[in-house]
Amino acid sequence: MTPILYQEFNKEIFENQLPTNLEIEWSKTLYKTAGRTKMKCNKENIKSIKIELSCKVLDNLDKLKNTLIHEMCHVAVFLIDDVKEEKHGNHFKYWGRKAESCYSDIKVTTYHSYEIDYKYKYQCQNCGHIYGRHSKSIDVNKARCQCSGELILMKRLKKDGTPYKIAT
Repeated sequence: MTPILYQEFNKEIFENQLPTNLEIEWSKTLYKTAGRTKMKCNKENIKSIKIELSCKVLDNLDKLKNTLIHEMCHVAVFLIDDVKEEKHGNHFKYWGRKAESCYSDIKVTTYHSYEIDYKYKYQCQNCGHIYGRHSKSIDVNKARCQCSGELILMKRLKKDGTPYKIAT
């Protein structure tokens, strides 16, 4: 699905000016970041680019489309505009507006506000703050909330709100 979307967006938004063989990698180590673009330029001005997308954050098609286009805007700034140090400046915003004019369901923002579906959630018994984790990484016997309250591991729920069955 991702290569198909990349080719479509490259054609419709970027007029096939981005590489057809751009490396796109799905990362298991991006826990909160939806995606990132790694760009390098060596002494001979040869550019290498890779887009990384998060397996943990991008759990539906809308998130994938918005994030992929966001990262492709970074690639366009680097390759087409030949600007190396811009994060979310005028060149990036230009490509973002162009993407939004091509696709009414796309909104290019500088940071995502996706709700992340964490496998494990811990709640403070004092203030109620919830901490999400993709693994069972908080030791509730040692860790404390910022307010110094104790944390408890919450019951795991499916996306529809029903609890997982406990293995017996």
